Amino acid sequence: MSGLAAVVLNDDRPSYMSRSLSDISSRLKRRGPHGHGKQIVGRVGLAHFRLDDGSIDIDPTGPWCLRPGGPILTGDLAIVNAAALCQATGVRKHTQATAILSAYDRWGIDAVERLEGEFAFVLWDPAKHLLLVVRDRFGVRPLAYRQTTDALFVASDFAALAEAGDTPSTEWIAAYLSGQEYDETLSPLRGIRRLAAGHMLVRQGTEEITIRRWWSLEPIDTAPSAGTDALAEALQSAVDLRMPTGAATFLSGGLDSSSLTCLAARSRSDPVHAYSMRYPAMAEMDEGEFINIIRELPNIESHDIFPQNGLALSNPAQMLAEQGAPVQAINLATMRQALEHIQGDGVRVIIDGHGGDEIIGHGLWHFETLARAGKWRSLFHLMRAYSAFTGGASAPTRMGAYMKAYGNRAFRVAGRLLSNEQLDDPFEWRDIVDRDLTRDTDLVARVRSSHAELHSNLPASMRAHAALIVHPGTATGFEVLDRTAASCGLVQRFPFYDRHVVGLCLGQPGHAKIAGGQSRALLRNAMQGILPDPLRLRPDKTDFADEVALAFRSDSTGQIAKLRNGLPEHLEGYVDPDGLARALEMLDDADQSRRSTSMLRLWRILWVDHWLRARETAGGVQITAIPCDGA
Repeated sequence: MSGLAAVVLNDDRPSYMSRSLSDISSRLKRRGPHGHGKQIVGRVGLAHFRLDDGSIDIDPTGPWCLRPGGPILTGDLAIVNAAALCQATGVRKHTQATAILSAYDRWGIDAVERLEGEFAFVLWDPAKHLLLVVRDRFGVRPLAYRQTTDALFVASDFAALAEAGDTPSTEWIAAYLSGQEYDETLSPLRGIRRLAAGHMLVRQGTEEITIRRWWSLEPIDTAPSAGTDALAEALQSAVDLRMPTGAATFLSGGLDSSSLTCLAARSRSDPVHAYSMRYPAMAEMDEGEFINIIRELPNIESHDIFPQNGLALSNPAQMLAEQGAPVQAINLATMRQALEHIQGDGVRVIIDGHGGDEIIGHGLWHFETLARAGKWRSLFHLMRAYSAFTGGASAPTRMGAYMKAYGNRAFRVAGRLLSNEQLDDPFEWRDIVDRDLTRDTDLVARVRSSHAELHSNLPASMRAHAALIVHPGTATGFEVLDRTAASCGLVQRFPFYDRHVVGLCLGQPGHAKIAGGQSRALLRNAMQGILPDPLRLRPDKTDFADEVALAFRSDSTGQIAKLRNGLPEHLEGYVDPDGLARALEMLDDADQSRRSTSMLRLWRILWVDHWLRARETAGGVQITAIPCDGA
């Protein structure tokens, strides 16, 4: 977590340049606890905000250049192949900025494809009058821009680009309320765009900007017999490359965090500091049984965090100040407590298992693949193995739902006899969105279109998994985590989003991802001999919804009670009153799944209300992030 800002003017106005760059920079200083720097060259101004994460190849405060008059760079960088690039280009100083600049000298724009790791950067080449704005493959590092008749503005956070008089984006609000992001370039404010993951913005001279995709998902074709060892090696490398001296790991007790902690412990001479959240007052959520299995292994030093429970709806002003928009993650208050604790111990980098579910893939879509192909015998045997592994619904019950959905007439009749279970309603997500807003934003058509176009370049057998790995919400999730970590002076790193790990998992056939009826079979098999079997073969994972439910049940701030009194005025035109009433009714439902759905919907409703009211109070000026205590 470092930060960047850039201003590119269309004409010479030194005072406007200085003022604009200073205004944006003032909102990003929390991202640079270890230094701020800027450089103005004619009509281009670049700023850098540095956090020293302990990496041996980290640069001093930027912006950076290799030679006077040469290309200038600012960025938020975690280039894991920096040394190799520097060696290939013949430069002595092996740093991340040097790697990018020297690679650009050698290969031009094509150098971007050679970068490995996570990054967001702006590069200005004065000789060619060329501006490059680049975001990494999965959008781990945030980047946004604003174009006006006077200038182009770029920053690490969309909120840093806000101006008085900005209006909320109705398209973004509709997508947020529905929980169905269809366009990752939308921001909460009109006029500000997010640069999509795997894309670059290019401006040559005074020409209009162009946006180019520079990377798409690339499956790695490996035979299933070799895939296990290849994945274990790739994950080990991904952890090693992202874990500088002094880094720690999150250890939740689940399959993903436990695997990363074990891999970290295998390759380090010093003990790995593993942080775990514990819930002694909520035994159903405490993962101590599985956390202790990992703690008994060599070279792991454990640390407990005891977060205060039931704070999901607390401190809306602070959370809005950090996020600058309606809050996306329903458990963010608990995560923030953990990050504050870890930062207080002097840790700057934390290895996080976020994305493991998506990258490894549960493999359950293979049921549908078999059903569509009419391979009912294979489907039944796989479902029976899966039911035995999970202890869940019987194979005939599960089979019935697929027979009704994909079978011929006789199979549909048999399916109705076997099961009352239905597949999910594909449009249930729009329930709380105002009907006029749904129509005006063309919400349903846009969601349908984004789903249809997503990963159409890949074989049909890979598209379901690809949709889990990369979708418009992937980068949003990273941005939410980044803003919270930035406010605490921390960097979170995500080894599961290493390009090679992703390619290996995507390239495996569907049957390998649920081999033997075991969901997430790729990781379970890769961790054989590394992760103890009681955890490696664990069929379930703890649902932390009870911690969030505590906040909704207690309603200590009266927010739910307010919604029961009717639709708040700021939400008129955004939220459907009948949808709100249904969500409140579901909150009291005996079915846990319906209660969880209700909490997610009410959460979104509450945060849109908080945000709109806060903007009105501030006169339309975007709220900017604040640091944690001590950050």
